[in-house]
Order: sequence, then structure tokens, then C-alpha cells
Amino acid sequence: MSILELDSMLVEAFGTIGYTEIFYKLPHMEGACTKVEKDGDVLTMCSKVDCRRLVYVYAVTVHIEQTQTYCPSQLDFNYEYFDNMSAAEREEIEQLLLLEGMAEEFNKDDDKGVDENENPVVEPQVVSDGEHGSFHDDSSNIDSTDDELCAAREKRKNVKQSSKDDANKEDHFSDELVSDISDNDYNSEDERMAANSTDEEAVSCKVFNERTDMEDPKFEIGMLFSSANSFRAAVQKFAILNRKAVVQCRNFGKRIKYVCKGGQCKWSIYASLMQDSKTYQVRTYIKTHTCPPSFKQKYMTSKWIAEHYENEIRMNPTWPLGAFHKKIVNDWGCEVSLYAVGRAKRKALQVIKGHHVKQYGQLWDYVYAVKKAMPDSTIELVLDEPDGGPEDGPSARRFKRIYVCLGPLRRGFTSGCRPIIGLDGCHLKGPFGGQLLTAVGCDSNDGMYPIAWAVVEAENSETWNWFLNLLAYDVNIINSGAWTFISDRQKGLINALTTVVPNAEHRFCVMHLYRNMYKDHKGVGSRTLLWLAAISTTEFMFNKHMSELKKVVDLLVNCL
Repeated sequence: MSILELDSMLVEAFGTIGYTEIFYKLPHMEGACTKVEKDGDVLTMCSKVDCRRLVYVYAVTVHIEQTQTYCPSQLDFNYEYFDNMSAAEREEIEQLLLLEGMAEEFNKDDDKGVDENENPVVEPQVVSDGEHGSFHDDSSNIDSTDDELCAAREKRKNVKQSSKDDANKEDHFSDELVSDISDNDYNSEDERMAANSTDEEAVSCKVFNERTDMEDPKFEIGMLFSSANSFRAAVQKFAILNRKAVVQCRNFGKRIKYVCKGGQCKWSIYASLMQDSKTYQVRTYIKTHTCPPSFKQKYMTSKWIAEHYENEIRMNPTWPLGAFHKKIVNDWGCEVSLYAVGRAKRKALQVIKGHHVKQYGQLWDYVYAVKKAMPDSTIELVLDEPDGGPEDGPSARRFKRIYVCLGPLRRGFTSGCRPIIGLDGCHLKGPFGGQLLTAVGCDSNDGMYPIAWAVVEAENSETWNWFLNLLAYDVNIINSGAWTFISDRQKGLINALTTVVPNAEHRFCVMHLYRNMYKDHKGVGSRTLLWLAAISTTEFMFNKHMSELKKVVDLLVNCL
């Protein structure tokens, strides 16, 4: 702490008290007070303060004598009354008038302004010098009263500059509004004031989250929306959920307003575009509805229905139109025509199938990416030529089948797995159908090891022959007698194995056998005996379990 800071504390506590001499005394000190004349005295005072943090500070007013620089003739007071006063009273009045004259000089500087390029003129300052005062030009001894005057002067400058900037900003924004909005477009004074608002986006304003708040939109004044479409979608969803006849007023570009046309209902909501932003903010909102529910909703269009029920239609593309119509009426409680429901389902199916078409169109990119990352991979893409032949152009060709065997998987199987391959196929559930053919091996941990897979148009002898020929080439099957294949009893697969690998061992999957016979031979007993026979490691144990199984059902043994 310095002596100037101590002066400022005294001025803050007691106001302008003139030029003073400062003394202090601690509670535990005896004798006279100690005078504070420099910063070192202040530091000594602070170091002597005990744990009670209490110190007594005394300020004594210093009377200043008139010097040659001081001109009392310039001051406005009654000289006759001044001559009749005592010397002490005369000196006190002269000091107050001197301070008032200094304050007027500061006010004059405020009105004229200060040129930063000019050298500032240092006014003579009054300081305490023993019992008598004198004037000199040492600016380091400026009194705390002068500091207050300087601070007030800077504050007034900042207020004037801020007022000027705010006025320029309001004029600029007002000019923009006049160019595209007329006064006749406003229906209320609140909307007029909201449109001319220059408030920036505040952190305290609630932001509408389209992913979470769109399920049940709630509005409030000041709510922010990312775009005009987001605001419109929220209001339309609100109208459908609450079954209200909400309509949009004329669109003025930067302002959007919805009102309720049900009777004398005063409900309305108004949002406008914020300045220098794409964000829309709710300016006025009357949330009370006085109208009855409306069961006809203009916003429940076929496009809106298709967007909201796309996932359900994707899971059930053959959904009957009548059941779909009843589902919509039951969910929303609104009247929807059967034609609108039909158009909605057709649009949803177009979106679903359109995604599949785009994915099939990216197959060549997939082949190129795999070949670039794993050059030793095998990928065969077969296209179906159009009826007119190649002259119809490449755009007329359609996908037929694809075979994929990744290089790392092939190397891993041939170097570390047993020569056992399982073959199977399954249906693809999609708008275009098809069959997925797979070949898996058995690793050292008795786990499944993927080798190759293919997507074909159907599961028959032709597709299995094509798949097995490519597979035999990739895994290097030269002597087929050393290999074993496991599959179900699909006729096309059995014929293909006989053609491609005639000397290989062919065994049937027990789980497939049991599932094929489950409808006619149900029960725990037959299933247990079947698995005991399958895991038998000797011919004697196999014949034993088969004879026991024959006692349960003869037909099952004949099939085996």
C-alpha cells in the first residue's frame, strides 16, 4: 500500500476533505501518534498491525496560504464580508474556492477535448510543506482529490463514446429494416419493437434441440431455432399433436408468424431472424388456446407421414394399406384420407429402395478399394447383360452376383487351419432379395474361420458350381480326397460337390438334419439319441446308438 492509496481510501470513506496530514496509532502503542509522510511509513504501519487487524488513522486538515500564483480577484465572492472574517476562516474559504476553480478547469478540458499529439500542460499543484503551503510543478504529489477529478473525466469520455457507438449501430440496423420491411406489415407494437431489436444471441436463451424437443415441442419467448425450417417443423408438429387449426401468415422473409384460425382464439407465435446470424428467435408468444380441437390437419401430408413411418415400412414393406391407415388415425387422432396414406407408403418405399440402388451402384468403388488395400484378394463381379445386348450401353446392365475372398483370410486358412470347410446359404431380406453363400473353416481353437462369401440370385446347381470353382482355386484344392465338406441336404449343393470335388468327403450337418425332421419327429429322446450317434468315435458305439434310435422312430433311421 502507498500513501496515495491511503488518501484514496479516506476520500472514499469521508468524501472530499481537502489537503490533510495523516497520523496513525495502533491499539497496543503508547504515546503520541506517528505521522505518515511517505510510502515507507505506510508499509511500516501495515507491518505493525497485529492479528486483530485494527489501526486508528487520523486525518488533519492542512490550511494553505495564498501565494503569488493564486489570484483571489478571479473568484466570485463578497470581498466586504471576506475582510470582516478571521484569518483562519479566510484561509479555509480560499482553499475551498481554489479547489472549485481547479474542478472548473477540468470541466473545460472535457468540453474542448484533449489532443493526444500536443504536450499536456502541467497545472501547478498544492502540496503540504510543513506549516505553510507552496505551489510547485511536481506531478508526483497530486492530491487524491485530483485523482477523483481525472477519473470522473475519463468516465464521462467513455460514456459519450459508448452512446455515440450505440446510436450509430441503431441507425445502421434501422436502415436495413426500412429497405425490406414496411410499417404496414406489423400487426402489433410488440412485433415492431422485436423486429428492430439488436440483441445478440444470449447464452441464457433456451436453444431448441431438433433431436429431443421435436417429439413434443414447447415454446417460450426468447427460444432460439437454428433455421426457419426448424421453426416451421416445430410449429407444425405442435399443431398436429394438439389438433389445433394453426396457419402461417404471409411470409416476409426474415419474419415468420403463425396464428390460430379457430374462432376467436388469440394464440399466436412470432419469430424473426437475428441480426448478422441465421438463427431465428421467438419474439412474441401467446400460448393460450380458446378454440376446440380440430380433427383435420393440413400439415399431415403424405410427405410428413412417409418421413415419420419410414422405419416401420422398412421393417414391413408389405404392410396392408388399410392397416397402415388405421395405425395413423389411432396414433394422431386426425382424419387422413386413404389416398394420402397410399402416396406416403409409395414415397417411403421409394426412399428405402433408393438407398439400396445407390449402394449397388458403389460396388465398383468397393472392388477398387479392396484391390488397392489387399492386392492378393479375389473379387468376381458378374453383371446381367440387357436383352438388347451390349449395344444398349453400360447403364442398362444390372447386378447379378459377386464373389469375395480376402487375401489375408485365404493365407490364414491355408497356413494354419485343418482341411475342413462348411458350406451354407441363406436368404437376403431386402427389396431385391437374393441368396448369401458362405464358406467357413475350423481353426485350431475349434472356432469358425471365414474364408469366402458370395451374393447370388438363387441357390441352385449353377450358382453353387460357380462358387465352389472359385473357392477351390483360392484354397488350392488339388487332391480333393484330403478335404472334407460339411453342408445341409440341399440338392443343388450336393450335385455341385460331386462335380467340383468328386473325391472329397461329404458329411451332413446334424443340426440341419434335425431341423428338417423336427416337424414330424419332435421330442427330447430322439434329439438326444441323434447327437449321441453323431459324436460316436467308433463303429460299435455308432451302431449301438443307432439301434436305440431305431426303436424310437424307424423313419428317422432310414433318413440317416
